[in-house]
Amino acid sequence: MPQLLFAGFPEGALRINAALSILKKGGHVTYFLGGDNFFAHAELEQCGQRFAIATLIDNGHTKASEVAASELGIPYRTLMNWTRQLAQKGGGSFYVPRAPRGSTVLTEEKGKHADRSRPPHGFSRA
Repeated sequence: MPQLLFAGFPEGALRINAALSILKKGGHVTYFLGGDNFFAHAELEQCGQRFAIATLIDNGHTKASEVAASELGIPYRTLMNWTRQLAQKGGGSFYVPRAPRGSTVLTEEKGKHADRSRPPHGFSRA
């Protein structure tokens, strides 16, 4: 027989579905399954949020549509991207710093195009 979760939610928590609630308090975000603390991270830590929500969706504790419909304001497509990232690259991929973007190269052709599209000195395109 599966273990039942208590229906109690912490005061002030955002209820996502019958089992999941999210509490933002004291600079921390805590994810509760029933009355149990599932995961916590600093409020400004986006990596933790992405990992936690993707894991909750992947484990079947919530649906992406439930999270998208909540007050979190995360688009459904973004949630599906996080879930796919978790499945393909693993949980650690949420904490890997992004690679720096290479420098922009202005080719001769682009430079000529930029010169042609610039208005003559003293004139504006307004």
